[in-house]
Amino acid sequence: MGHQKIKDFENEIYSLIDEFQSTASQYDEVSITTETSLFNIANVLAEMKVALGNDGEKKFKATKKETAKKLGSSRVRNFNKAFKVAISERIKDNQHRLPQRFSVVYPLTSVSDEIFASLLEDKTLTPNTTRDELAKKIKDLKKGSQSTSKKSNSIKVPDGYLMIKSEVGFNVGDESLMSELKNKLHELGWSICESPVTLDSSKKDENAHDDANSEDLSQSDVG
Repeated sequence: MGHQKIKDFENEIYSLIDEFQSTASQYDEVSITTETSLFNIANVLAEMKVALGNDGEKKFKATKKETAKKLGSSRVRNFNKAFKVAISERIKDNQHRLPQRFSVVYPLTSVSDEIFASLLEDKTLTPNTTRDELAKKIKDLKKGSQSTSKKSNSIKVPDGYLMIKSEVGFNVGDESLMSELKNKLHELGWSICESPVTLDSSKKDENAHDDANSEDLSQSDVG
């Protein structure tokens, strides 16, 4: 990028900062005016980052550091939040559905793509969504996601089935060993099925081969 273009970005950013600072006494930490002003600065800086690309990363960082310095330590935390929102593509793509205040949508910069998609699907996010409402919904979705993950990692063994765990090295590919195990279990009235989750198909196969024994097997398979 040309030197003049970089200067144009810097001039615009610093002009916005000067405007912000000139009326700083009118601003407080929670005002919409403060947020709008900081977000305008963050947006221009985000545009500069994209325009400079990887080759201009050093110059961008220097400008961002100078911006934070000019804003003052009391504004840096909020400015960094505004910048993260400004560079978020998914927030930008859905900004028409989101609250305008970056302090409200900031949590969306760190949620997973799955949770973000869920928020959009159930229409939780609207321009009128409050910070507390969004925080609660994100919390609920995270709990639901963790619960689903735990369920997917667990195996439910149906009634009439057992799951056997070997305490020693055991190779299911050893035909001789498997044959011996099957025979031992058969003597006890049990048989081996592929998996409890294939219970229905196992029953159908058993019925097709031996209707007389299928009922007994359904109560004595080993999973």
